[in-house]
Amino acid sequence: MWDTGPIRMLQVSLLEFGGFHTAATNSMIVVPAHTSYTNPALPSVFMRKLASEWEAQGDPDKAIKLIYDFANGADKLPIRLAVGLDAIGMIKEKVKGLHDDLENAEVVHKDVVLTRTG
Repeated sequence: MWDTGPIRMLQVSLLEFGGFHTAATNSMIVVPAHTSYTNPALPSVFMRKLASEWEAQGDPDKAIKLIYDFANGADKLPIRLAVGLDAIGMIKEKVKGLHDDLENAEVVHKDVVLTRTG
């Protein structure tokens, strides 16, 4: 919170986490896929394979320190904070997808512009 005179403002920030090596990563229970969901073309098969090969790289102790410092060290906090290199990579991919969507939308936007005559 920072002082804006008689009005007090509350800043909310969104922390977007990547993967962190915690007890949860070692204690997950994985059950075999139902036979209806074993087609290699299915997204669920891809995600299951990715999850079985993926290893969290984030250090939770370092993340806690970063979050503590982040919350206590700034008067004005950013709206978003990516925590972990994989989180940054995922957000960059999302931004690229949004950019591509906007580029494609520009091609058709002229079809929805109001034309005035007279």
